[in-house]
Amino acid sequence: MEFLNRHSLASAWVALQGATDDSALQSDSQWSAIQLNMMCIEDPEQAWRVVVEIFELSSDPWVLENLGAGPVETLLSLHGQFALNAIESYMSEKRAFLGVLAHVWRDALSPEVAQGLMSLTKRR
Repeated sequence: MEFLNRHSLASAWVALQGATDDSALQSDSQWSAIQLNMMCIEDPEQAWRVVVEIFELSSDPWVLENLGAGPVETLLSLHGQFALNAIESYMSEKRAFLGVLAHVWRDALSPEVAQGLMSLTKRR
């Protein structure tokens, strides 16, 4: 599957988080949630790059909460070891990403990945 420009996708996803129900912005940005979700399933490396782009675009608490509970949680549940490695590497430079991880529902993860995430967050 071909994916759009990473920055365009990240920007639309951020905009969607601030959209009100049934608004034009929600309608115009809904594609970004679908696109990023498909990317999390089919191309986790590219999805991770979009996650990083979103994190670097916005410091809005609601956006970061949805980032953790959405694409980050999906990456961890579907591609656990890849996601743990990517998160650990990124957090060596951006410790603030730890705040995103607080919104991952660990019960949605395999026991091994949940344990890995817990170990990673305790070391920070």
